[in-house]
Amino acid sequence: MIRTTTLNRQNVSRGIADGTPITALTAMLLVVLILLAACAPHNHPTSPAPKPTTKFETVTFPADFVDPYMYSDDTHTPSQVARDLKSLGKQYCTDAYAKRDNSVILIVAQSQSRKIISNYSNNVKKWNGDFTKNSNEYHYKVNQDYTQLDAWVDNKLDLLGGTAITLLIPVSYGYLYYLEGGTGHWDMTINLYNCHDNQLKKTFTFRNQDSFTSTSELGD
Repeated sequence: MIRTTTLNRQNVSRGIADGTPITALTAMLLVVLILLAACAPHNHPTSPAPKPTTKFETVTFPADFVDPYMYSDDTHTPSQVARDLKSLGKQYCTDAYAKRDNSVILIVAQSQSRKIISNYSNNVKKWNGDFTKNSNEYHYKVNQDYTQLDAWVDNKLDLLGGTAITLLIPVSYGYLYYLEGGTGHWDMTINLYNCHDNQLKKTFTFRNQDSFTSTSELGD
């Protein structure tokens, strides 16, 4: 007759107490431990989140914008214009260089684009202060695409104010035109009105100011 041994609580307790090997119990425990280990969550090292890719924009100032009228041949070649832009600092641009066709390329990240646009907008405010300081009746407005400027002045317009309204303010808007996404040829029509009678006294373009020679043309 084959004797069958029943593995009950009493047998298990006795085996543990007297050090007797309990093969069946050991096997069962190993199986349970293996199953628990397989089901336990494993902590995997997490990879760092990828850094956002910096997006760059290319702004082209055409050769007919970077021309001898605005930048003299002796001191402001297209290469010098590019160096002037780079000299603004890394907070405003990543790179700037002149091409063989005399255009100037500006490379900016999105954050730099906002800052350099703000810089030229502040220039406009500064030159406007020079323009209006002689009279509280002096003022101007510019259309949406920066191609027309209407100014109200008189013959008391001084050299600094005249330079601001006919040169410095327009060229700043020219830069803004390209920085804000404009392409191709840019010019600005400048209309000068008498600030007392609202009569149009002089019309010329930013690129062709030879016809404007004296503030006496603007009326009292």
